[in-house]
Amino acid sequence: MSIGRFLISRDATGAFRWVLRDAAGGTVSESTEGFIEHRACLASLDRLRKLAAKAEVIDLTQPAKVIKPTKTKKSKAPSAKRAPAKAAKKKGKR
Repeated sequence: MSIGRFLISRDATGAFRWVLRDAAGGTVSESTEGFIEHRACLASLDRLRKLAAKAEVIDLTQPAKVIKPTKTKKSKAPSAKRAPAKAAKKKGKR
């Protein structure tokens, strides 16, 4: 099941626009301008995706409170390609 999705369409003037919808179909965000080129619309959408993932929330209703974005944990397991090279390196140092 999708959490949300971006939809790209054309407006009455023929310009491309994007809208972000939640799983229930409600509008979460939408482009504030129309784009003549499809790739410009995609670039705008991609900027939002990247920026939102790293954006801080500054709560102006609370004194000096900044909410940092949560970081995803990456696996620290060595890859299959790197493991033999590390083992060979350790043997050579003894």
